[in-house]
Amino acid sequence: MARDKTTTAMDGTYPRLENWRIFPYMGVEIASGQIHNDTRWKDGTTIYTSAILNVDLDEYLMETRNTFYRLGSAAPMHRIEDPND
Repeated sequence: MARDKTTTAMDGTYPRLENWRIFPYMGVEIASGQIHNDTRWKDGTTIYTSAILNVDLDEYLMETRNTFYRLGSAAPMHRIEDPND
């Protein structure tokens, strides 16, 4: 993963995305989650990213079209209840 994108984090590192999930949107994959350590938003604000280019789970980094994010905890999986049960 090339790391030449400008950081938006307050301490010079990458902003952290907590309670994140990845999903398809208009032919690409994007993520949503609660952002922390980013000068553009108040900590805990739910955001939607631009298109995801790469996810490195060994480094806990996600690269989108505009930003690198440090990945915190993923959102829990939601079980869909069968109405026939």
